[in-house]
Amino acid sequence: MEAQFCYNGCRMVCMSLKGFNHSVWNALLVLALPSVAIFLYLFLSLDGHHWFFDAKHNSDIGLQKEQGDFGPHSGRYSGLAKLLTTLSAGVIAFLVNTLANGKSSPSPIFIKVESTAPIVIGFFGSAMAILILFMALQAAWYEEYCHSPNHDTYTKWKYALCNTLGIVGLLAFAVGVIWFAQNLF
Repeated sequence: MEAQFCYNGCRMVCMSLKGFNHSVWNALLVLALPSVAIFLYLFLSLDGHHWFFDAKHNSDIGLQKEQGDFGPHSGRYSGLAKLLTTLSAGVIAFLVNTLANGKSSPSPIFIKVESTAPIVIGFFGSAMAILILFMALQAAWYEEYCHSPNHDTYTKWKYALCNTLGIVGLLAFAVGVIWFAQNLF
């Protein structure tokens, strides 16, 4: 990384990240710190040993009266995860196709796409993997919870991990879009 001075109305130091875009693994480095921070925040801020998926199983009388069910919420969470996974796969397919069909005399936009494609593919690939894991764990743990007589199987670490996966999957998608747009335009 080399520091250079930029003038955008005021004097500030901008960091040039030459070469940082050229590795899929750098996407994982960018996502690692927020992932750990989100998990620790969620885990340490929770009280109690386990959490209830359904309001009807809660010890709070007001929540029990609502007879709330997690099923509709699960459908919305899974629907958003499926949408982001599909969009991520589309972006990866677009980038791979663009790179595979590169011309002998590339345009300036192609050169920008080529230079930023590895890390962007890393972000979108991470988003896909994380969101698929989120959906799988959410479904498995909800099934385990429903068949437990005491409904106490959704422990603190499972809650923190499942929420972290959902948040980081969304974050990976958003960072991929922003990173691609920032380096393209």
